[in-house]
Amino acid sequence: MSTALKIRLAFSGLLTVVMTAIVSGISTIRILGPADVIADPAAFFDAWTHAWFYSWIVAAPTVYFVAPWARGKVEGWFAPK
Repeated sequence: MSTALKIRLAFSGLLTVVMTAIVSGISTIRILGPADVIADPAAFFDAWTHAWFYSWIVAAPTVYFVAPWARGKVEGWFAPK
């Protein structure tokens, strides 16, 4: 496996773990309600980990395939003309 591929996989993995953990955590708190999260943290953690897992399954391959395209588009916008 090439270094470039390892970097791309590591970047996609790290970015999506952090991003989906934050987003699914916020969504789970909004759905359960802050009072329920405080009252039963175990139920929150269970709901959050399930939401995170399914979010990550979608986000990781999406970032892996879309990031190079998006990077190219943004570089094109700022390239000297």
